[in-house]
Amino acid sequence: MAFILFLLELFLPVTVTAGLFYWLSGILPLWNLNRTFALVILAILLVALSFIFSVVLDAITLPFRRRSANHSIFNRVDARSRLVKFILAGVVIPIGVFAAAVLVRFPGPEPVVTLLLQPRTATSKAPKAVLIGDAVLQSANPATKIQGIKTLQTLPADDALRQLLRLVEDDPEALSDAIVSEALSKAIASYGVAAKPELLAIFNQVDPTRRKGDLSSGNDLFQRYFSAPFEGLKKEIGDQNPDANLASIDTAAAGLQAQLSQVQAGLASAGGGDPRLGFVMHTFLGMDIKQDADLLALGKKVGGDDTYSDGVRGQALLLIGKLGGTTELDGLYAAMQGGSEIIKAKALEAIGLLQAKQPAPAKK
Repeated sequence: MAFILFLLELFLPVTVTAGLFYWLSGILPLWNLNRTFALVILAILLVALSFIFSVVLDAITLPFRRRSANHSIFNRVDARSRLVKFILAGVVIPIGVFAAAVLVRFPGPEPVVTLLLQPRTATSKAPKAVLIGDAVLQSANPATKIQGIKTLQTLPADDALRQLLRLVEDDPEALSDAIVSEALSKAIASYGVAAKPELLAIFNQVDPTRRKGDLSSGNDLFQRYFSAPFEGLKKEIGDQNPDANLASIDTAAAGLQAQLSQVQAGLASAGGGDPRLGFVMHTFLGMDIKQDADLLALGKKVGGDDTYSDGVRGQALLLIGKLGGTTELDGLYAAMQGGSEIIKAKALEAIGLLQAKQPAPAKK
């Protein structure tokens, strides 16, 4: 009997606390929170409440254990033994249970803890933006993801932006598809500085060991090597024959772009780079903003940091060219002289952007 009571005091606190969280998940909108933030809060509360419940349960059973003849073998009543039990029942076991809930994927592809971060109420009562976001996350079809991104933009701005940013955090495979990544980047960029704080948080939380290997976001390879030639080809054909059908050229460009995105995804995977770095930079470049001290500081920091990939650093240099002034020219000239070919090309482009901002010299 004493052994059974001992096991009960070890596992009952975390069981009751987990059951309480599952019940609350049907009431509190945990799925509206940032996923990482929600997981941290759940872990802290699970440990804290389990520890408190363990202490309360020990106080309730203490008189019975003192009268038991077996208390000297199991569930001892001295202060040191009780403290060890509190640590086991209130800290070690809850942490183990939470880690298992995050890592174990049963019965579906999502971890068990996902049950606590999604609505269990009727579908009609769940926020529309959440339902659309779930549909995009669960789909493996790029066309479906793109349509979902477009549909989210028709909803109220705050709800739509929250779900679009959720896709960046929870659906890294979408960032490996050039067309989906570009659609998502343009959608988020359309919200301007409202998306800046969360994008900066996503960028800064990337593990430093995963900075290398990412070429850049989405279709940067296509833009770097083939975008301009295709545009020149369309212009030349259009000039020669205004009635020419240019759709076949667009189809060929789209096919090449898709092939390059697959190559780029494989290179990024092999290098261990995090695609969110290039995606965030690409999105900042797509925003309709002329000045921003925070983003300019980010561009200077990343552009001069060789722990990042050349693709991300090149985008950071373009961010300097977009948001900076003449005081940033010296840094860009220095980057142009000492970097790789990608860095040189982006530094030259950034210098061109800064020079274009200057008033044209007066003609004599």
